[in-house]
Amino acid sequence: MAAKADGASVLDVDGGTIQLRHPDASAAVATSDKGQAVYAKALGRRDLGLQLVDGGLEELVTLPDAGAGASYVIEPTLSAGLSARDGEGCVEFVNAAGKVLATIRLHRKSQGHR
Repeated sequence: MAAKADGASVLDVDGGTIQLRHPDASAAVATSDKGQAVYAKALGRRDLGLQLVDGGLEELVTLPDAGAGASYVIEPTLSAGLSARDGEGCVEFVNAAGKVLATIRLHRKSQGHR
């Protein structure tokens, strides 16, 4: 996986790549926290955390308070032959045969709470 300061992440999978981008992200320097790359204030007042997990990527958006706004946009760009579908508590990225190549679990937490 490669992650950029503008909120874009690239996963190499069998048959291509999956790029996940936050169009509203601002440039932020990553810090490491418990094996997670954390981009402070990358999504407005929200922090963006990325961590590799078995079979994919886990993303954590931390809200400093209820007024921070809980919605944000993720734009996936997939290599030809790959697609995305809803999974149980995640988005699954699959090949043409329907084999799951990667997943992304989306979490939000408010000021220190999951």
